[in-house]
Amino acid sequence: MTDVRPTRITGSRLARYLLLTMAGLAAAPALRAQQIMDVYRPRIAVAADGSFAVAYTARIQHGTTVDNVVVQRYAPDGSPVGSVHVFEGESCSALDLWTSDFTYNAELAFQSDGTLLVVMTHEGWFSIGVDDVYSSEATLGAIDANGQVIDLQPDVGTCEQFRLIFPGGGRQTNPRLAIGPGDEILIAQQGQYQDAHYTNVAIRILDAAGNEIVEEAIPHDDPQSVSSFHQYPDLAASARHLLVVWHECVVIDTRGNTDDCDIGAQFVDAQTLAAVGGNLTVNEAGVGQAGTYSVWPSVAMNAAGQSVVVWADSRTGLQGDVFAQRYDADGQPVGGNLQVSTGQGAVTNRPEVALLPDGRFMVVWEDSSAAGFRAWSRTFDAEGRPLTPPIRLSDGPAALPAVAAGPGGFTTAWMTLGPEGRGRAGAVAGGLPESVRRGCHPALRAGGDERRATGRV
Repeated sequence: MTDVRPTRITGSRLARYLLLTMAGLAAAPALRAQQIMDVYRPRIAVAADGSFAVAYTARIQHGTTVDNVVVQRYAPDGSPVGSVHVFEGESCSALDLWTSDFTYNAELAFQSDGTLLVVMTHEGWFSIGVDDVYSSEATLGAIDANGQVIDLQPDVGTCEQFRLIFPGGGRQTNPRLAIGPGDEILIAQQGQYQDAHYTNVAIRILDAAGNEIVEEAIPHDDPQSVSSFHQYPDLAASARHLLVVWHECVVIDTRGNTDDCDIGAQFVDAQTLAAVGGNLTVNEAGVGQAGTYSVWPSVAMNAAGQSVVVWADSRTGLQGDVFAQRYDADGQPVGGNLQVSTGQGAVTNRPEVALLPDGRFMVVWEDSSAAGFRAWSRTFDAEGRPLTPPIRLSDGPAALPAVAAGPGGFTTAWMTLGPEGRGRAGAVAGGLPESVRRGCHPALRAGGDERRATGRV
């Protein structure tokens, strides 16, 4: 077996990445010399050539505090490609109706030609007469291989360089992004689509050029969510199948309370876009059982069509643990649910997973304990056997880890948390309590350094 013991990268290399990220952000023209209050929720994607990109949300002082998605591309050696890009809301134009808006919840994916796609939530208020109207929808941005923003609205003639891609449905959030076998753009998110009663999930499919193929397809039973909330979708694709996952929480009273949540999934034929079989329940324990919660699913799929779903599960206790389920290329479960975390602390956010072509996969997650918030990783072989124990990504407090698979292994990003009242003050995404919502910045390890840090296998 290859040595998988974790080793530490040098402080100087990590510091260089942090300086590039933060200094570049401070110099970004779109910030107009405004004060950066904080940054949070880093995301990462790796291209076929080993280059990568990092996105996060910057909390910026524009007279009022506004959240904007920030993206930077990097070469395989970690050097920046192009400048830091800030995706502001539509109110960046003085001629727009928006009175206050912002962007957040970024997700990244590379197309085969190296184009980086960025899907994010655009939210805010716009003025109609004397009324301010709330709006929340998914929007799509793009950055080319040279690190330059691609203007997706060249005919508009304003600062708006992204386009809304879910014009229907209210309260849209938590978008997720995948690339299909022909560079199709696959997006899933939650909202209230087709006059849904409670929150439901919709997917939209665009061709490689951004033209619509599928509009607002609802993948789950109870499509109008009359009896359940359907939330936190994710999706992944190969040449054979798409796999969409979500959590479903049954409503038990007229106030919308729930006491049971399960992980749902649906395979879709990648060529015909027809459902393959019916909805699946991924978690084996607590199905339909009051007082049990399986929530926050994520999914990864490799080119061979193998897939892994991970989620937080209360079967081991109310603090929860992370579990995983593998599926083969035919969409059949491989073995049973695997326990990933081992009771280190309370799982406090969505776990993430990345899958290599040979079937090995890495899971990352956040938990909390008396020691504070921590970010963890664990790697498994193609048979679902653990190659490492849970490994902390950072010695200090950390949160909201992300992971991506690339040609050389796994690359992770996470957020480090500073002491109360020190560093950059502001809110930390992810439902962290007020006592730790201070002084945070994203930490990045990438390329060969990251593969040594998490255990190269």
